[in-house]
Amino acid sequence: MEGIDVARASAICQRRQQLGLAPMVTLFRDVCHPLATPNTCDAYLFGLRLMAVDGTVEDVADTPANASYFGRQTGLRGDSAFPQMRCVYLCDVEPMPSAMQVSGLSDQRTERWFAGVAPRLEQIMLVMWDRGFHILTCCARCSKQKSRFFLAVSRRLCASQPISRLPDGSYLASIRPSEYKRR
Repeated sequence: MEGIDVARASAICQRRQQLGLAPMVTLFRDVCHPLATPNTCDAYLFGLRLMAVDGTVEDVADTPANASYFGRQTGLRGDSAFPQMRCVYLCDVEPMPSAMQVSGLSDQRTERWFAGVAPRLEQIMLVMWDRGFHILTCCARCSKQKSRFFLAVSRRLCASQPISRLPDGSYLASIRPSEYKRR
């Protein structure tokens, strides 16, 4: 290819920095969406698309801006090698993220993480999450989006008596806000 200069890695990196985050956010929103169809094996239950919400911690580039915004894990042997961000994903049960919320390590507000993925919830979804992620505002968000949800919660959040016992030994129970929130 005569007469055409091929961009070097440094030029691509520089241009990506000039563009900023917006094109990646747009690309993610355009490309990442639920992939399963009603014909996908085990992707639907009772006519509802099975979705899962879960969180993780991811390393990000070691830049002063990232360290300032996201923070670093601190342990007995010092700070982590890289700044890290908390990510919450809404995924098909056959995992492919369809929504994502990112925050810094110091952000401990589960309801804020969930709020970032809640707009992508649909009425045809059955959303699942584990007890480490439970908060009543997440349940309220699912209800507002008219999606159904299924979750495990710690015993302290449940009413004292089960509503009904299930054959596998688990049970259905009502959940209630903390004493402070009930007041």
